[in-house]
Amino acid sequence: MSTQVTDVSNVSEVEVEAEIQMLSVGERRETLRSFVPGIASSRAAGADFIRMRSKVADNLESPFMSIHKTVVFLILSVSSLGKTAGQLPCRTTRSVPDHALKGHVISSPEGKRLESCVAVCDSIDNCFSINYYISSKKCELNNKTAKWYANDLRVTPGAVYLDILSRDYTPCVDRNPPCSAGKCVPIPGSLATRCLCDGNAAACHNQPCISKPLGMEDGSIADNQLTASSTHPTVQLGWGRLHDTRGSWSANTDSGTQWFQVSFLPNVKRITDIATQGNGKSWWWVKTYYVMYGKGGEPLRNYEENNQRVVFQGNTDKDGVVKKKINNPFEADSVRLTSLGYSGKVALRIELYGCDVI
Repeated sequence: MSTQVTDVSNVSEVEVEAEIQMLSVGERRETLRSFVPGIASSRAAGADFIRMRSKVADNLESPFMSIHKTVVFLILSVSSLGKTAGQLPCRTTRSVPDHALKGHVISSPEGKRLESCVAVCDSIDNCFSINYYISSKKCELNNKTAKWYANDLRVTPGAVYLDILSRDYTPCVDRNPPCSAGKCVPIPGSLATRCLCDGNAAACHNQPCISKPLGMEDGSIADNQLTASSTHPTVQLGWGRLHDTRGSWSANTDSGTQWFQVSFLPNVKRITDIATQGNGKSWWWVKTYYVMYGKGGEPLRNYEENNQRVVFQGNTDKDGVVKKKINNPFEADSVRLTSLGYSGKVALRIELYGCDVI
């Protein structure tokens, strides 16, 4: 004999426990399964029903503990954790048994029941998922999700990973500085973001530019975003980063026009300053250069002041940093430095400074 429970909000813990004691193991399994449709019809059941679920599961013999684990996640996906139906919309979670998200834990409260772990995460603005360890009742709160950090979701026997879908994580959460006007949107296929104007273009584009390094030295500009007219076979494009200790980018030939180019695609940046260094390992550097830039696939143009191409004074030794101000900041998704004069060989390490274009 098994009891089909269709409205768990009207069932007490005592009634459930008394019924369980009368059942065989097989019947207990059917009883546990029968709770699932009842949960879906009762948004007000919340934490009281979860406690009843625990009593059912505790009476199951070990071969059926996997059923316990499965139903826990189904319960959480449709309950409102103690709230009445009028207080909260139906909340959901997405679970991955025997996995945990590694490297993004912000807190680890011990001795928490699963529903309490979820509730704690719900109460913290920067908590977006949890790892729960069933045997130890260890609760780990994460500030990221597996949707964006799939490589960090690792097989972890005895754990379960859950997204807290009532509050969705995107890389815009971590954007610093945040979009001061317009809307932050993630760039598909990456953890990068950009700000888009949302109807008031003047307000967006007139925001002050807080100049900062744009990613050559710290590596946030990837090697595949760098190109050059030629590259000596003993060096790499990635060596063209300011303060790189391996030497520098060096052209394969010193004849003709040799250049080094940085792409920000699909982003657009406002460029305010440019810094250069020589080789670092050898007495090679660029003494003078000019700048070209472009965006949206248009041909590159010279940087000019007073309708004249500007020739910048570069380096005078292999290690010194020379930073030049761009008096007329420009917007670009690509920036190219072209050598006009050099010492020893055409060799550069650079950083670009500026801000995001909203």
